[in-house]
Amino acid sequence: MLRTMGLAKRMLWMVPVLAILGSFGAAASSWSFPSPLVSLFKSWFLYPKATPTTAPPQEGTSEGTVTPVEEATPGEGPEVSIPSSASRRDRWGMAGKGETEPLDEGTCISDLQERIVMQATRTRIIIDEFKDEYTRHNYNMTWDDVNAHFPDVDSDRAFLMACNEEQECLSVLPSLPPTPPQPPTDDEGSQRILKELSGYCRQYCEALSLIFLDESLFEERFQEDLDTAQRNMESLTNILVKGVDLCDGSPDNDLVKKMVDMMYKREDQDMRHRRGFATLRQCLLGLRFIIDVFSPET
Repeated sequence: MLRTMGLAKRMLWMVPVLAILGSFGAAASSWSFPSPLVSLFKSWFLYPKATPTTAPPQEGTSEGTVTPVEEATPGEGPEVSIPSSASRRDRWGMAGKGETEPLDEGTCISDLQERIVMQATRTRIIIDEFKDEYTRHNYNMTWDDVNAHFPDVDSDRAFLMACNEEQECLSVLPSLPPTPPQPPTDDEGSQRILKELSGYCRQYCEALSLIFLDESLFEERFQEDLDTAQRNMESLTNILVKGVDLCDGSPDNDLVKKMVDMMYKREDQDMRHRRGFATLRQCLLGLRFIIDVFSPET
């Protein structure tokens, strides 16, 4: 039934539920709504799973138990024995392909750099498409005018905090270096930069999820835009994490784990608008930073 309902009608189910949870949380503390609730909301109301259907038997066949056929995935091939001593990059190149494919000369992420730039550019375009409407709706000004009205970019991080019940808080938005690092020239440098960039993107994903929750509870106008931006940011994060793996590294998950365990902080309308603008501006700056790392000539 939910699949046939529009987004607005689904929200009619969600708002009373969140209101009840919010009133209950307000009685216990000033912090409410853990950020994982955002993912639950999306799975229920934005992307409900379709009910699987069973195809009728074809003519000439008898009804009975049908043996499922496993769906093939792109690049899937005969099973191969991958040496345990192979690097992650080599194992990734051999897995599911039947043979080792030649890789480009260069660092362990040479094959991913173009994908990173393309996905970061795609995510920037998505935010660019609705950012002006966002500021006109919230401030009655263009994006450029609001950007000039709040010139202190470094203060953006202070407007979006994740806190626990003891009021110990962390800034959700990352702090970027003043200039992008030079493109990596070896595997060690690639691993270090990719761990750093994937950490930034994970924080941006968490920030976008909190702004999405603001919209879900109070505005209901830019939900789909914010959700699309977050999903594309997650796609970029996945590419960067794959790069860390190819370089025989492991992503740092500690900071984001701490944030996820913290709580969403309710604010008044002015504060919600300010932290929404801060989040979008920082996301755009971070995406530009990532693009500059891998294509400095732009």
